[in-house]
Amino acid sequence: MILGIQMTAVAEGISMGEKLGMDPKILNEVLSVSTSGCWSTRVQCPRPGVIETSPSSNDYNGGFMTALMRKDMSLAMEAAENAGASVEFGQKAMEYYIEVEKKGFGGKDFGYVYQYIHKNKKL
Repeated sequence: MILGIQMTAVAEGISMGEKLGMDPKILNEVLSVSTSGCWSTRVQCPRPGVIETSPSSNDYNGGFMTALMRKDMSLAMEAAENAGASVEFGQKAMEYYIEVEKKGFGGKDFGYVYQYIHKNKKL
């Protein structure tokens, strides 16, 4: 669940920066060494062309599929409900993955959420 939220947050931040005119590679470099640094900025950036070894730079192939992330997040939501835990960010991130999967991109790496966000939730 945490990684699903993290990837969504990074996708939103990079998309916003790019729309404000920032170079996504430079933005990701700054994020990676600042308090925003995380696996999704240092290893598997969801923005194509930023990290060449990331699935996003390979048409989102070869990574952890969106359908699997949605499944795992569904299990986390179920566990949270059973425990009486509040997971609002997890729920919102999972909704993004559900939509990406519904649009036919469940087989793509879950970083594909960047495309959904960057295109203003239209695929």
